[in-house]
Amino acid sequence: MAGFLLGILAILSFGKVGTAILILSIPMLDAIYTMIRRMKDFKSPFRADWGHLHHRLIEIGWGKRRIAIFYWLVTFILGVVSLFLKGMEKVILLLLSHYYYLSSY
Repeated sequence: MAGFLLGILAILSFGKVGTAILILSIPMLDAIYTMIRRMKDFKSPFRADWGHLHHRLIEIGWGKRRIAIFYWLVTFILGVVSLFLKGMEKVILLLLSHYYYLSSY
């Protein structure tokens, strides 16, 4: 269902790749940041640890339901925003979300 909705949103926004990247930006940035952090610490990038964003949210006291709603809400907001942005504006928003994601650590 999520893939179907992502496909429809990409078609409606006239920017398939930009929309997909923008909507999936939080999980993608989390994965990329985690892999870079692990390699920087000379650990395997494929080995599990508690450094992901959702693990850190659990550590500060957020429940699993609250974390899921947070992810859904951010994805929904980015999806709606992607309907109104052009190609370069999506890139700028992706870079801003990347900046704010890294500043949260």
